[in-house]
Amino acid sequence: MFHFESDSSEYQNYFFDAIRLLARGLCEIDDGRENGNLAGLPASWRIASGRLQLISLANHLTVRFPLTLDEQINWWSLPLNKWQFPQCEKWFSYEEDESPPILYDKQLGITDYCVNIAQEGDDPIYEQDTRAFMALRNKLKLAGKESVYREVRRFLIEHSTLDPNVSLSIDNNNEELLNYEGELRSFYEAVPSYYAINGIINLCPRCGWTLKKTKEGRFECDTEKCRKLIGEFETKKKHIQSRKLMRVKRGIRRYIVDPGLTEMSLYRTIVKRYLKTNLKVELYPEFDKFDLRIQFEDGEVWVFDLKDWSCSASLAQASPHFLDPHSWKKAFLVFPDYKSDAYFDRFMYLYKPKAQKGVQVKSVAQTLKAIDKKIKLLRAGGQ
Repeated sequence: MFHFESDSSEYQNYFFDAIRLLARGLCEIDDGRENGNLAGLPASWRIASGRLQLISLANHLTVRFPLTLDEQINWWSLPLNKWQFPQCEKWFSYEEDESPPILYDKQLGITDYCVNIAQEGDDPIYEQDTRAFMALRNKLKLAGKESVYREVRRFLIEHSTLDPNVSLSIDNNNEELLNYEGELRSFYEAVPSYYAINGIINLCPRCGWTLKKTKEGRFECDTEKCRKLIGEFETKKKHIQSRKLMRVKRGIRRYIVDPGLTEMSLYRTIVKRYLKTNLKVELYPEFDKFDLRIQFEDGEVWVFDLKDWSCSASLAQASPHFLDPHSWKKAFLVFPDYKSDAYFDRFMYLYKPKAQKGVQVKSVAQTLKAIDKKIKLLRAGGQ
């Protein structure tokens, strides 16, 4: 029987592990539904359900966590701070500008928050197409082809859709990427025919993925972040006239493209802003050890991890960690500028007690100011 005290770290870890497993299970269920494959329920969902039922029993909850899908839907669509488990109200409270900590929207399906939870871990790869991506990464890592891996990841982020009849657009003169063209194209799928309206497929202006027309006649991206940042898709959407368009598979869009948009934005900004300096900028160095690494002309190294999570409390619980602290002088957790002060403050309140030494938490604008300051010091002959 479960013996952890409700306010202990053991209970907290056990509960969050169960929630992560549940989120992964929901992602797998959603992926199966999208692909018409509902032959069986994923093991992650079954294990999570059992653990949450066990916690219910141990705490003598009047309403226990159910073990069937139809009963669970009401739980998934309820904010986690409203779940009756001990400490949930404290752990999952959220600010007005944040997305509610909900795993499933009855109209839109699994939420970005659910995907965020499922991503936690060293390699957030729980779907077939993203496992294939990791297999390619490992293959390239064994071959020492870091530049090819970087271009594979960059290509996917910058090309959410692809015309199968057009040759790959190779940037940075890295023609070796063509040696992996078959594997790269395997990360794409045909856009379902019902996305085409009079021969036109509409695309999200932020992520570039396909927009679906709702029953109410509106166009929407299935990513909550895009819906929040874009607002009205009708006047901003892009479109392409093609009946054979390919798009990155759902798992690639969730785990590679979506976070990559924030990472690529900061990378491009730094490269453009400091083009005339001796700053060395690396994207996804050492096969994703960091999102970005920069080296100043005095040899000092800074590393960056971009975080664009829906819920600050969940991110703080994940306790982002930078590897090889001996290899960098400063490390930065970087939030997009649109995150509010309340989001930042709540994250710091929960993260500070377990913060890694040498790590700073900043917005994109604050990060650029820090780089500016360092470069000005070097130009003035300081350190």
